Amino acid sequence: MPEVIELTSEEIQNLLETQFCGVLAVVDDKGPYQVTVIFSADEDNIYLTLWGDRTNSRKIRCISKNPNVSFTAYSFKMGGESPSIIFEGKIQRITDREGVTKAVRANEIRMGQEGIFQHMIDQTMEDPDKSMFFKISREIFGTRKVLPPKQ
Repeated sequence: MPEVIELTSEEIQNLLETQFCGVLAVVDDKGPYQVTVIFSADEDNIYLTLWGDRTNSRKIRCISKNPNVSFTAYSFKMGGESPSIIFEGKIQRITDREGVTKAVRANEIRMGQEGIFQHMIDQTMEDPDKSMFFKISREIFGTRKVLPPKQ
């Protein structure tokens, strides 16, 4: 039987720095809905870039009605350790220049391409209410690492 243990601070940071995609879980009248999303993080927040129809997609409708979400970042290695972090909290659309800049810069740093998305900040500020940038506070989260079975 595999053993499940908590992640260390270093393992949490490593997972957030090495994984680019996670799963966002929202809910509406039809029930739970999950989508794969691109993310980045800083010491305070998980930043999500929610592409697609910025006003009418199911995920945006869910978030508009109920900002309580769950977000999972994980890594899976067949036969190896499989760490995951589950964040729970309220998701917020980022509409102020400072917040959008933080989200964009976190993405740029992640990609090793600082400065390439300046145009996205300027575009977002033209109509901030349609921002594709969101954040979830890193305050409430749980971690786990599944270890392979001992032989």
